[in-house]
Amino acid sequence: MIGTFNEFRTYAEAYEKVSDYFKFYNKIRIHGSILDMAPESFYLESRKKSMKIKEIRL
Repeated sequence: MIGTFNEFRTYAEAYEKVSDYFKFYNKIRIHGSILDMAPESFYLESRKKSMKIKEIRL
C-alpha cells in the first residue's frame, strides 16, 4: 500500500486486500443484528431451520 489505506500499487494487491476483508467480514466479524454471529455462521445455522429468528419492527 502507498499513502492512504485505500491506495494500492497493483490490481493484484488491491484484490488481495479486499478479498481478505470480505473473508474477515463474512467469516470472523460478529454482527449484533444477527445474534452476535458472523454472517457465514448465521447463514449455516439458519439453514438448519432449528434457529428461531427474532422479529424486529422498525
